[in-house]
Amino acid sequence: MSVLPKMYAVVIGLALLLAATGCIVVETPDTPATVEAELTRVATKATPDVQAMVSAELTRAAPTATPQPTPVNVQPPNPTDDPPQQTATPQPTATLQHLHSGPTIAELVARLRPSLAHIRTSSGSGSGFVYDRSGLVATNAHVVDCCRNVTVIVNNRRYQGKVLGRDDHADLAVVRINSGSQFTQASLGNARQVAVGDEVVALGFPLNLGDDLTATKGIVSSRRTLGGYEHFQHDASVNPGNSGGPLINLDGVVIGMNTSKHKDAEGVGFALSVGEMDGRLAALAGYAAAPTIRPQPTATRTPTPTRQAAVGDYQQVSGFAWHSCALKNNGSIVCWGKDSFGEATPPAGAFRQVTAGSIQTCGLRTDGQIVCWGRAFTQPEGDFHQISAGQMHTCGVKTNGRVACWGGEDAYTGQSAPTVDEFKQVTAGSKYSCGVKTNARVVCWGRNDYGQATPSAGAFSQVSAGFNHTCGVKTNARVVCWGRNDYGQATPPAGTFQQVSAGGSHTCGIKANGQVVCWGLNSSEGRATSPTGTFHQVSAGATHTCGIKTNGQVVCWGGNRQGQATPP
Repeated sequence: MSVLPKMYAVVIGLALLLAATGCIVVETPDTPATVEAELTRVATKATPDVQAMVSAELTRAAPTATPQPTPVNVQPPNPTDDPPQQTATPQPTATLQHLHSGPTIAELVARLRPSLAHIRTSSGSGSGFVYDRSGLVATNAHVVDCCRNVTVIVNNRRYQGKVLGRDDHADLAVVRINSGSQFTQASLGNARQVAVGDEVVALGFPLNLGDDLTATKGIVSSRRTLGGYEHFQHDASVNPGNSGGPLINLDGVVIGMNTSKHKDAEGVGFALSVGEMDGRLAALAGYAAAPTIRPQPTATRTPTPTRQAAVGDYQQVSGFAWHSCALKNNGSIVCWGKDSFGEATPPAGAFRQVTAGSIQTCGLRTDGQIVCWGRAFTQPEGDFHQISAGQMHTCGVKTNGRVACWGGEDAYTGQSAPTVDEFKQVTAGSKYSCGVKTNARVVCWGRNDYGQATPSAGAFSQVSAGFNHTCGVKTNARVVCWGRNDYGQATPPAGTFQQVSAGGSHTCGIKANGQVVCWGLNSSEGRATSPTGTFHQVSAGATHTCGIKTNGQVVCWGGNRQGQATPP
């Protein structure tokens, strides 16, 4: 088609458009008179079919380059005429701006790769990340629970590493790379800026696939408190070997450490919140580590916390006989119930765990030191990562894995703790104690009148000593109990559990779906009543039970003669 017919077609299309919308045809001074007459005739007489043909021709014959117009004298429009309609230029949407504002996943992986660690031990392998340039690597405690010396592979180079400290309760450990080199350190984010729905990427070295890094993408499904520590539930695929690897956001900063996945569900992984690592990493390393990199929030992503403190502000609860205590999210402790010896009057300070005994209470401070009040008999020395109070004695696991017990009397032999083995958890009962060793085996010591100190064989993740019976959660998530069983307290129901707690003559446990199930003596007090709602921690006492719901609310039920079941 020649240039002139093209011009005809373009002008015809404009005329048709103006005619269709009811607008006045604007004169163009530099258009030939014969063309102007033809436009007027076509605009007034053209059929819809002809208009469609003209539109198609315009589309086909559109020039690829815009010709430069010759300057012309344009007559000003008549003030009485309506101005021609202007078509707004489409603007990019906010969503498109957001999608193209940050780095790609490939760019994030390339940025983080030099700080990612593949940890090999004599019993397996896991992941980690460098959080300090001097060569300090953060990983899960269960990745390095077999040994003190490990192999660390960073950026395809092998180094010897030493485990400086391990906190089995939080499942956190620090490994030092034995090298004088400076390393690339990962940036740690802010847990408060993580919101449900945020996109995340899990990085690590799963399934013994060698030193090839894997990256899987998902979203934050929820914020949960597990074992007294905040975790992010996410649906990024994780597998054995991912443990200890970082969970990053789309800004490339670490918001969590991949710790575990739900055995009975797909797309349910858990990462320890970066907020739980502050302070603990330095304590485990044994010195004040260099300041971590904390980038400023970006303008394109400003998530808000989903947890509301107005519902509940508690993360852990403990009850034994006549009083109960709970740990708040701000690190303070509150107690309620009988206070004959001051056991329900906690001191001020920042704590990370509380345990209520019969006539004493102890708290584990954020610096690893233990403070006891009531009839505590003594204040232990050393750095601890977990404690448990019984009838008249208390036991704790030190950061070096050794168990120490104190209090009690000669008749209460539960304080005679083993001195050689290394443990990751301990529990104090009435006149005996039990613990889970680093090899997942349970051992007990003290009085054994009803077989409560003769544990079941197998591998365990958690154990709880009651008054005359003991229960534990095995590594396959099944609960087994041993000892006195007059009321069925040592006959657990079927199903998979997250946690179990043995009390006086009843037992309660949290199933995999977060529901609490109790069994044993219930009497008229309802101590073994199964409450409604979802929970992340439960504690069974002598005649009452308390638990922390997933919304942070503390609730109690059962015997309440001393007010131990009436939380604030």
